[in-house]
Parts: sequence; structure tokens; C-alpha cells
Amino acid sequence: MPAGERAEALDLVARGAVTPLYEVFAKEDIARAVAKAAAGQVRFRAVVSY
Repeated sequence: MPAGERAEALDLVARGAVTPLYEVFAKEDIARAVAKAAAGQVRFRAVVSY
């Protein structure tokens, strides 16, 4: 990524224009989270909440 594009991306993040997308799993559902990730069914990020 060229430096100008990187600076623009960082500026968007700093201004709060970027919203992270994630799916949260309870610690009891770790096996389901891993299975979904292995099957390619998790969009963006999978997070396990403790």
C-alpha cells in the first residue's frame, strides 16, 4: 500500500469512520466458533468472550 493510501486509511480510523465487524462467542461455545472458522463461515473476526 502506498504511503498516501496508508495515511488516508489511518486518518479514517482516527476520525472514527471505520467500524470493526466481529462475531462474539461465549467461552462455552469455543468448539462452535472453531468449527465455524474452519468451515469459512465466520465473517470478519471471531471473538471469544470470557
